[in-house]
Amino acid sequence: MIDGGKTRIGTGSACTIYAGYFVVQTVTEHLNPPYTNDGSAVVHPPPGASDERLVETYPKRPKSVDWPPTPFTEYGPTGIEVLMARWRTGEKTDKINNNAPA
Repeated sequence: MIDGGKTRIGTGSACTIYAGYFVVQTVTEHLNPPYTNDGSAVVHPPPGASDERLVETYPKRPKSVDWPPTPFTEYGPTGIEVLMARWRTGEKTDKINNNAPA
């Protein structure tokens, strides 16, 4: 982490689509120059109950999956809101300046 997380080195987004037993989460990271990446993820969600219910398909090969999987619940530690919030790892920012620091 650069200077304790005080410098914005890029932007990202997370999208969750949820319909019954089917959940898709996509996450993107975009680093600003001059920062570079070796191809591995810069941001990782904290571990949680969602990890056992999700199958990572990129960059790894998927693990075997039983269907139907254990569904997410409406509320609580296995709730869909917890799944969606797992990527909220920083402070909320209303204005993003993508200019690299001088």
